[in-house]
Amino acid sequence: YLIISSDREDAEIYIDDEYVGDKEVSKTLNIGTTHTWRMECKYYHTESGSVEITEGDPIVVEKKMRPAYGYIEVESTPENGALVYIDNERVGKTPFKTDKLESGEYVVKVVKEMYKQAEQKFTVVDGQTTKAVLNMEPNFVKVTVNTDVEADIYINNELKAKGSWTLNQAMR
Repeated sequence: YLIISSDREDAEIYIDDEYVGDKEVSKTLNIGTTHTWRMECKYYHTESGSVEITEGDPIVVEKKMRPAYGYIEVESTPENGALVYIDNERVGKTPFKTDKLESGEYVVKVVKEMYKQAEQKFTVVDGQTTKAVLNMEPNFVKVTVNTDVEADIYINNELKAKGSWTLNQAMR
């Protein structure tokens, strides 16, 4: 008799590569036989092994599944509010924290008007939050006009300010 159980409700359990159920299963098997078992669950490492069925008490395999996921926390400098892309999929705006991501490498990109996009590869590690801070370089010119404090400043025949006026213009 073999009993296999997991701490995860959605863990799929296989005996001899045949699906037998979720979370906890029991199966009567012939004494003196050896069998393989496996537990699979999204975002968790697969657990597996083999057992030999012997006379006496049931053989019990209990496993706590190990996380195979983490998170990425994305910030953009010098400004927040940049669009965030992970592996070219738009996922939000900075500051941003992902839902569970399978452990591995991801390309994070931030995009914001008047800044050059920034892109970098980050590694998600089991059970950890990876901090991704991307620095965006300005892609604009800054023009400041200073004159007498009472003077009107017109640009293209449009009143813009009195005394001092600054324009941030995106570069083309």
